[in-house]
Amino acid sequence: MILNAPCAGEWQLFDSTEPEDHLLAKSICETCPFLAECRELRGSLRLTGGIMPEGTWAGIGHQVDRRWKCGTRNGYDGHRYHREEPCEPCNEARRLHNLARTEERRRAREQKNVDYADRKIGNSSAA
Repeated sequence: MILNAPCAGEWQLFDSTEPEDHLLAKSICETCPFLAECRELRGSLRLTGGIMPEGTWAGIGHQVDRRWKCGTRNGYDGHRYHREEPCEPCNEARRLHNLARTEERRRAREQKNVDYADRKIGNSSAA
């Protein structure tokens, strides 16, 4: 945090994920004399795997920029990609996805076993 920056002490505005707050915070960032330093710090955190805060930082909205929706399997992957702890709806979507995938695999194995047994029976009756 840069103590003399115009955003100092405005954490409620910059931590917000509301679109209106993001626009106001972004306008403050655009006129900030410390914007380059702030963006450099933000970039170094992303490169080193640091956890990115939600809200607006260096004129960029973290949660506002998401291209995925929470409560979906893609949402879970998005959280993990950004090194965030997945939210409960995304964890549940992942759990349901894994259950469905496990069931599909079980059915495929059963079908494979049935097909194998049919061929084996067919081959022994032809001999």
